[in-house]
Amino acid sequence: VQYPSMTYPGHTSIATGVRPARHGVYQNTRLDPETSATIWYFESRWLKVPAIWDVAADHGLTTAGVSWPVSVGARMTALYPESNQAPRNTTWLELARRESSPGLVDSVVQQLGGFGPRDNL
Repeated sequence: VQYPSMTYPGHTSIATGVRPARHGVYQNTRLDPETSATIWYFESRWLKVPAIWDVAADHGLTTAGVSWPVSVGARMTALYPESNQAPRNTTWLELARRESSPGLVDSVVQQLGGFGPRDNL
């Protein structure tokens, strides 16, 4: 049996060192049985095993991640996770502020000389 390659399971296997059957991310999205909506595996809470950043944090090491799948809420020193680029009820900038390491997004925006709340990536 052959399986198609998918971004989130592949990246999660790299980050955890195990296959989807162990880490729990089988595809990029999952079906929410309550709403029948397709939901992306953005959050690290879906991982059934520790990722490399968890092991590093347990050993007091500094970690960073930029736009890595399944990393929202991950235990990283500096984090700008891959997340919803077209959020509803908020702007992507507010979402990035909420999901990234505290102060990281504002620091980058300040160094860039400003950014409008509706500007895209």
